[in-house]
Amino acid sequence: MISLIEQDYQVQNWRDSMIAAGPRSLQSAQGGVPKLSTFGVSFLDEALRIEPTSFILVGASTGTGKTQLAYTLARQNAEYGRKVFGVFLEAYAGEMQERRRFQMFLEEYFADKEKSGEALDLRFVIWKTGALNQAFEKYEPAITKRLQGEPSKLEVVTKLKKFDVESLVELKDEALSKGAELLVIDHIHYFDYNQEQETKALTEIISVLDKTSSNDKLPVVLFAQFRKEAYGKNKNFKDIHDFHGSANLTRVPTDVIVLTRGEYDASLKVTSTYFDIQKTRHAQCDHLVGKLNFSVKKQWYLEPYQLGRIQKDEFEVVDEAQVPVWAKKARRF
Repeated sequence: MISLIEQDYQVQNWRDSMIAAGPRSLQSAQGGVPKLSTFGVSFLDEALRIEPTSFILVGASTGTGKTQLAYTLARQNAEYGRKVFGVFLEAYAGEMQERRRFQMFLEEYFADKEKSGEALDLRFVIWKTGALNQAFEKYEPAITKRLQGEPSKLEVVTKLKKFDVESLVELKDEALSKGAELLVIDHIHYFDYNQEQETKALTEIISVLDKTSSNDKLPVVLFAQFRKEAYGKNKNFKDIHDFHGSANLTRVPTDVIVLTRGEYDASLKVTSTYFDIQKTRHAQCDHLVGKLNFSVKKQWYLEPYQLGRIQKDEFEVVDEAQVPVWAKKARRF
C-alpha cells in the first residue's frame, strides 16, 4: 500500500484499520461491478454519475452526516475493487475503524433474535464511551471473522500535523502514481491556512482539485461546511449560498449537492435527510431533491426515496406524472 509522508500523515490500510464492506454492498455487487464510481445512495446514483472528470462538492452542517457519507462512499467503491483515497481531515486517529466496527455491531445486534429487550441508546457517541460493551460483547467473535476477509483497496489518511495546499499536491501526485480511481476529502475547511488568506487558500485548493479531475481524470468528491448562520432568517433548507468561503468553492465543481437533516422517527429509528442537487451538468436532475431515511439499524440510507423540490423553503413531493424515468427507486404514490 501507499506510504504518504509518514511524518505528516497517519496512513491506515483498509483491512488493518477495519474499514470494509458491509453485506448490503457486497450483495449489490453480485450483479456485476459498475463501470463508474458510486455514491451508494439510491437517489444520487440514479440522478448523477461520478465520471472520471467529475468534481463533486457536498455541503452540510455539523451533525448532518457528512463524515458518514464520505467514509461510506469511499468504502463502497473500494468494495467494488477500485483504489480509493479517503482523506478525513476532521477525524481523529482511529475514528474510521470505530465507525465501521460500530456498524458491524449494530448489524449483529439487530440480527440477534435472542437479544435482550432492554432499551439501549444506540448512537455512535454512546458506543465510544464503552456504555454498550456489555451488550455487544458476545458479537466480537463474529466481527473478528468478518474482518479477516475484507478487501484492501482503500487508503485512509487522517490529519496529524499539517495539511496545506502543497501537501494536497503531494497527495494527489502519489495517488495518481499508484492508480487511484477516486479521491474523497472530508472536508475543505480543515485544511491548514491563514485565516487572513482564506479566500486565496480556498481558491488554490479548488484549483488543484479541479485540475485533478479535469486534467488527470481522477474524480473528486469534496465535502464542505456551511457557515454557522443561515443565509436568510428562519431558513429550513440550506442551499448553495450557505457554503462557507470563496464563491469559487461552488462555481468550479461540476456538481454541488446540499444535505439538510430532517426529523428523527423514534418508532422506526430513522432520520430523514434531504439531498438537494443545487448544481449539475446533468440537466434532467437539476434542483431535484431526494428525501431519504437514514437507518440506525443499518447505519446507512434506505433505498426508497421521495422525490421533490424545495418551494418557498418547504419540501414538496413532485406529482407522479413528473417523476422522471431514471428515478426507478423513487417511492411511488
